[in-house]
Amino acid sequence: MAKHAKLRQVGKSKPLADQVYDRLLNLITSPEMPAGSRLSVDALVRELNVSQTPIRQALVKLQTQGLVVREVNVGYSTPPLPDASEMAEIFDFRLMIEPLAAARAAEVATKQELEIMEKLLLDMELISERGSLGNYGKFAQKDDKFHNQILSISGNRIAKNAIQRLTVHNHLFRLHFHKSVADQANEEHREILQAIKNRRPSAAKKAMQSHIVASRNRLEPHF
Repeated sequence: MAKHAKLRQVGKSKPLADQVYDRLLNLITSPEMPAGSRLSVDALVRELNVSQTPIRQALVKLQTQGLVVREVNVGYSTPPLPDASEMAEIFDFRLMIEPLAAARAAEVATKQELEIMEKLLLDMELISERGSLGNYGKFAQKDDKFHNQILSISGNRIAKNAIQRLTVHNHLFRLHFHKSVADQANEEHREILQAIKNRRPSAAKKAMQSHIVASRNRLEPHF
């Protein structure tokens, strides 16, 4: 494991398994962690001062999310990043699916569902204000949940499952993350949410299209 990626010891502010997962998530979604980096269980035991059990549980969970890979007789490591061609295809696919989901969400979203979206956006805005390197993973996960919430509201389970399997938001923040990126994304998220709240399907569709295109344009130089 890279020396610059060393973690602080786990504290006691929340359940141990959740703390370990959060720390590992922040580590592997950081642009400072190169693709293909080894994740040694023994090294993590020493650095986090916990037993192997919660570390292995966290690694298994991250593996199911596509954020780590495991090879027999080798162990865990960070996966390769998509190449430029694959990323272009991912954005093309998102442009076919997510704007339609946003339009549908503007038609059917309940008050409770809108409140969840508002809370996620407020959380992302707070993370962006802090702007520290340790917030990569947190922002990526909130971003992912925001988009998945829209897909859930739309009611199209196939579309939601397809987007989730891409783990696209985590890849994006592994490629390139800093405060201005987060601030820009939050402004675009706010436009999407406002259009959904106002029950304006066409505006929600356009706002989502603009957000995905802007995200692609921000990241293309880093593919």
